[in-house]
Amino acid sequence: MTDDQDDREIGDLDDEYTVLGELGRGGSAIVYRALDRALHREVAVKVVRPRPSASSEEALARLVREARTVARLQHPNIVTVHAVRRLRDGGFALVMQLIPGRTLKQAIAEDGAFDAVRAERVIKDVAEALAFAHANGVVHRDVKPENIFLDANTGRALLSDFGIAHSTEFDSRLTMDGASIGTPAYMAPEQIDGAPANARSDVYSLGLVAWEMLTGERPWEGEALYSVIFKQKSEDLPAIDARRPGAVPERLQYIIERMLQKRPSARWAGADGLLTTLNTWVVPSDWRQWEDSHRRRREAEKARPNAKVAPPARAVSAAATVRFVRPADGPAPTPAVAGASASAIPVPAASARAEPDDEAPSWAQEPSRPSRSRRLMALGGLALLLGGAGAAAYAYRAGFFAPRDDAVAGLTDSRVVEVPLVADAALDSNSAAGVLVESSRGEPIAVDSGALMSRLAELRMADSARSDSITEAAVRRAVRRARAEAALNAPAASGVVLKAPGGRAALAGSASPAGASASATTNASLSTKSATTIRATDDAGVIAAGGRHSCALLSGKVFCWGANERGQLGDGDVESREVPASIVGDLTFLQIATGLAHTCGVVRGGDAYCWGADDKGQLGDATTTSRSAPVRVSGNFSFRLLRTGLSHTCGLTVGGDVACWGSNMNGQIGDGSTKTRSSPAVLTTGARFVSLTAGWNHSCALATDGSAWCWGANDSGQLGNGSRVDARTPVQVGAGQTFTSIAAGGTHTCAVTDSGGAYCWGRNSFGQLGVGSVGDQTSPVHVETAARFISVSAGGVHSCGRTRAGQAYCWGRNVYGQLGDGTNTNRDTPTRVTGAATFTALNATGAHTCGTGTDGEMYCWGFNVEGQLGDGTRNHNARPTRVTLAGR
Repeated sequence: MTDDQDDREIGDLDDEYTVLGELGRGGSAIVYRALDRALHREVAVKVVRPRPSASSEEALARLVREARTVARLQHPNIVTVHAVRRLRDGGFALVMQLIPGRTLKQAIAEDGAFDAVRAERVIKDVAEALAFAHANGVVHRDVKPENIFLDANTGRALLSDFGIAHSTEFDSRLTMDGASIGTPAYMAPEQIDGAPANARSDVYSLGLVAWEMLTGERPWEGEALYSVIFKQKSEDLPAIDARRPGAVPERLQYIIERMLQKRPSARWAGADGLLTTLNTWVVPSDWRQWEDSHRRRREAEKARPNAKVAPPARAVSAAATVRFVRPADGPAPTPAVAGASASAIPVPAASARAEPDDEAPSWAQEPSRPSRSRRLMALGGLALLLGGAGAAAYAYRAGFFAPRDDAVAGLTDSRVVEVPLVADAALDSNSAAGVLVESSRGEPIAVDSGALMSRLAELRMADSARSDSITEAAVRRAVRRARAEAALNAPAASGVVLKAPGGRAALAGSASPAGASASATTNASLSTKSATTIRATDDAGVIAAGGRHSCALLSGKVFCWGANERGQLGDGDVESREVPASIVGDLTFLQIATGLAHTCGVVRGGDAYCWGADDKGQLGDATTTSRSAPVRVSGNFSFRLLRTGLSHTCGLTVGGDVACWGSNMNGQIGDGSTKTRSSPAVLTTGARFVSLTAGWNHSCALATDGSAWCWGANDSGQLGNGSRVDARTPVQVGAGQTFTSIAAGGTHTCAVTDSGGAYCWGRNSFGQLGVGSVGDQTSPVHVETAARFISVSAGGVHSCGRTRAGQAYCWGRNVYGQLGDGTNTNRDTPTRVTGAATFTALNATGAHTCGTGTDGEMYCWGFNVEGQLGDGTRNHNARPTRVTLAGR
């Protein structure tokens, strides 16, 4: 590649882009940093020349396929392709998203081996990208560190270079039958054979990347091409803890070794299965066999000489991409690579045996009978594995399984006990026969009952002997024994209660296992307190009315409509919509919230994603760049819910902590400062909270004892502490009052007591406090109504409440019909929302209100200049109007 060629390429781009410098180059491509003058954004421009041996048309078809494939894959963990350009000399240019930071290859070279937490985050991010691609019929086929970018601002990993990806939408003849393209050090064995790559192949390649991150060594480093090909087919990589003893949890090592199984059917069928295992870990049935196999491999590796073998003269380049061609009939495939004699390098022949659909890993091919102590430890491990949704309990009839152990054999007590197990709030089925599911507060919860029952069945099948039952004492002994086994690396079971049928507590507030931090123990005790005090009654975050847009959650998917000039609808565009449109990306959401011009939600696993305006850092991704597609909130938080204000966001973690980010001019972040935060800052009060709300410039939360605490702007008394002085840290509302639901509006706040009474405080210029008069109040005042509420919501200058029967009442300003009573008359006391609809959830933020009906429909009313009512019009409506959703 000559300087003249470089100049011609840059010249071809001059009409639209200003080239700012070179980012890197390889054998057939150069990547430039450039400025898109029309949109005034920096981009990466990848200039590619066809190989001399390839026809121009084939190169064009392959490049267009990459552009079409990646442009369709709009996801926070996939590098976006903006455009494709053909150059005058026959080359092509891809205009892509510029990621500030480094490639994973550079990070490993500069930083060395990653710690386990950092590596697992990268694995999850790339797996998210692959799961989305696989769901859209795309197999990447070249997952390697060079194709993974680490965003320096957000910490996210993004997958790039789908140039050799295979999509079911496009003509697969671009890659010949029996041919495989990829990078040898990261290719799956079936790719080397020339067999069609699939989602399992990407899982294998990601496993190699994971191994490299945790060891700091490239797989098969220094080996010649023949050795790499042979070892990918027939040898396992050294155990990770043989390279880094004690640095990587066994759980993560098991997962990686499962990814690296030589037989495709012994891996997960795709990245979605891998993600499920990473996010919801349950001790697998083959754990003992893996431990034994892993120990033998580790010992064998230690016995090997430590001396490094010098690289052969013809080592494989880290960037080399190789094609293997397998004849229809004949010998094994032979590689074709520049500078190598293809005929001189044999490749191990593929087995003719057809692979089954699902097969056990190599260590479980000849299962051995688990020892009695191991079986009991597995039971105890289940009792310790708590999911991100909190302390869940799984109640089952005694006798479902009974591990045989001298300590418990022969027990015949048939009482029902509750055992804490993994909870998954994303799943809405509790249908396992004979299983009662409830939290430690006695609330129904959602758990992966099918997976749990399968796990229990596996434990039972592991023992040929059967006893009729298992007692509370047996469970208690199992828990104690499991806690003593540090190798399980399981979280504490503190705060989880085991009960007999009569309700008598059999085990509560158990001590943390050895090695648990003091803070973890403190948090657990506070969580236990919350389980025995107030129960938050806020409506589920399934529908949200923002400033001039709205969003709803349906079967884990988010749909938004209304104003979109800042990308707050998350559909990859900035055009307003009068009817709902799905956001981009394949994320499964549990809860959503809408601010003035941004939207946030919690996804399965507890991560938070936001999109829309970000001028104050309210998206929490460590930038101030607005986004029209979801971007992950930075940090390692596991959230239960999010609440959004004017330009700030707050989240409640599963442990009861509150973290906020965004605008902070009035102290609404609560961190003691007025400094704007573009990533979450945690309140350091030491208290634990069960509910949370965010107003325009203030925030509030309910503590475990029901006391209300607020912080931020207080010019109208919206903090409820009797003053008008802003507070940079939480101050207690009122004196001695306790609440179960709380909502912050523009400059006022409302809350509901356990008896259903409503109280409001703050600004009252339009009667939004509901007290029968106007005039601000700096302390809680009782709302004048006979209605008993279970939850409350607050808009800019109006408020709404929902009764236990689902009736909706609103009060305050009504110029646009946001009270839903069929008029435009302001109300200083609650008025019933008109119509026959009853509601399971209400939400108000700006000058409109939305609700989810008990009939399964969505309704909105009030201000509609941007189509935020979702009825296909831009007409204000003073009565609930049904949201128009395609297919409903």
